[in-house]
Parts: sequence; structure tokens; C-alpha cells
Amino acid sequence: MSCFPCFIVLSCELLPTTKPNQTELRVERFEVSLIDLPGGQQSWRTWKDHYGLAHGIIFVLDSSDVAKMDEAKKTLSRVLGHPKVSGKPLLLLANKQDKGESLLPSEVIECLSLEQLVNESKSLCRIEPCSATKRLPKIQCWSIVQGIHWLLRTIAVNYGTLCGRIQEDDPERQASAEQERMEKAQRARSGPQGDRQKKEKPQSCPRIFLHR
Repeated sequence: MSCFPCFIVLSCELLPTTKPNQTELRVERFEVSLIDLPGGQQSWRTWKDHYGLAHGIIFVLDSSDVAKMDEAKKTLSRVLGHPKVSGKPLLLLANKQDKGESLLPSEVIECLSLEQLVNESKSLCRIEPCSATKRLPKIQCWSIVQGIHWLLRTIAVNYGTLCGRIQEDDPERQASAEQERMEKAQRARSGPQGDRQKKEKPQSCPRIFLHR
């Protein structure tokens, strides 16, 4: 008997936004705010300012840069160890798998001591190998799709608990974000697509922070 991989395809719609480093997406029945927090020591100090509003984390690392694995381990440990991140779901993307010298996911797990880190932080975690380059065929992107699907479903299952934490960690910004979401929903209902969007009300509106 032959076995074939089953890939889950997500329908995705780009939503308008005026905020820098932020992408608004409608993925299946979810409205997702993806906030891009670039790497580098100059940016680390600002990361923690955003942790309180996060429902989940995407951590992207260069799996071909073996020399910087120790630095990546320290960075990931710092992120997961923060009280406003600990316990939130983590999707780790082992990027640049198209490079000959890239580490396998199992090797990345070992180099990062990933099992120990996620156990200590009590964070659900999934690692996916990927190659984020336009030169590769779309089949190479399926691992990212599956990873995001897992992250959104994990957030949805724990949405009430995560929202409670966000309200406790950063009540003022949470109230502001909720007000903004309601205003955006009101504008959408009054637009030409209003009737359709009323019928397709999003299940949840998670905010996901992208570390790279």
C-alpha cells in the first residue's frame, strides 16, 4: 500500500493595516495580526514591550548557520523565560533547509536543547523545516502552512486562557487593541462585503509575534 502526505491548505486574505512591521491576515476563520520583530541585539530591548499582547510566537532561525546556534539558543531561552511569554505556544521554523550545510530538525532540537527549554517554560512547541525563498516551488512552503495551521489551532483551543493572561499582563493595551478590533469590524460590516462578513464572523483574533 502506498502512502502519500496530506497537506492542509489555508485560505488566506491580506487585510489592510497602517501599522509598520504588522501584517493583518484572514486565515480560514481567523483574523490574525502578525507582528514582525527583527533580530539583532539592537532590537532585543524592544521585544519585551510586545510580549504581553502575544497569543503565540513564531521563531525563525537560520538552520545553515551552525556557528550561531549557541546565540540562537540563548535568545530563545531569553524569550521563553520571560513571564509574559512562558506557557504560550511556539512555532519554530528551521529556515534555509535548501542549503547543503543546514541542520536537520532533530539536530536543531539538540543544539537548542529545545525539549528542555519548552518543558521549563511549559510552552507547547512545534518545529518545521522550511526554505523561505521565492525561487523554490510551492511544495517547499507546505511545512510553513502546516506549522501555522498548528499554531492557530493551538491558540484557538487555549484562546480563553491566553486572553485572560493578556488582560492581566497588559490591560490598557489589550483594551485599546480590542477597541480597534471592534471599530475595524464595524467598518467591515458597513462596507460592500458586510453581509458576507456577518455570516463569516472570525472565530478569534490572535496576535502572533514573529522573531527572526
